[in-house]
Amino acid sequence: MLTSSFNRYKPDIVFLNGGDFWRFDHNLKSILSKIFNAEAYKGIKVIAYPAPKSTLDSMLELADYCDIVLIEIGKRSNIPFVFDIVSYVVKGKHVELVVVGDSLNDVREVVEVLTEKLAAFSYILPLNLILNQFDEPQIHIFIDKIRVRYPLMHTFQSKSSEYSSILCPKCRLPVIVRQGINTINTYLDEDCRCKFCKSKIINIGRSFCRARRKVKIPINIPIS
Repeated sequence: MLTSSFNRYKPDIVFLNGGDFWRFDHNLKSILSKIFNAEAYKGIKVIAYPAPKSTLDSMLELADYCDIVLIEIGKRSNIPFVFDIVSYVVKGKHVELVVVGDSLNDVREVVEVLTEKLAAFSYILPLNLILNQFDEPQIHIFIDKIRVRYPLMHTFQSKSSEYSSILCPKCRLPVIVRQGINTINTYLDEDCRCKFCKSKIINIGRSFCRARRKVKIPINIPIS
């Protein structure tokens, strides 16, 4: 099923997401071999938390095979694990962060501390915010505050393209324009640089910014 799906849809990115699949062995190696042999960039979501060493090793082993790594965090106490993962995977990969929580009050301190530390790095790490209780006006005010020091902050949950789009960290113009989760336009050249100021936006190779089709619809394929 996986091979036929790849041949039919010719995806630009195959992304492993949902569930701690690195913990289980149910034919995982066979499944992963098909995914890693696909002619597409590979992505994975990992979670920053105090996992047992065996779990962390399995997680990072899978990340080794991927071009894109999404790191999820929900607690301030787990911030050190974010930087452990980043320091391991960031070279030659595109890394993004997502802060998840019930409400803005739950994650406010996480975002503030995390972005203060990230601002000192030279890495390009877009930061997304996903909340169960989404108070749009308050979240917009909060993002404006964070963007003063960390312009890569955004949220797909906002109905306003101003807050769901990704800004260039140098010139602060929108380079990936979204309305909610839908991509409206991109302003990246074939070298993954901002078209306005030529700053590097994506850490991996040139062909990543040359998709087969400009806009694609995600297709969920269960692997269990």
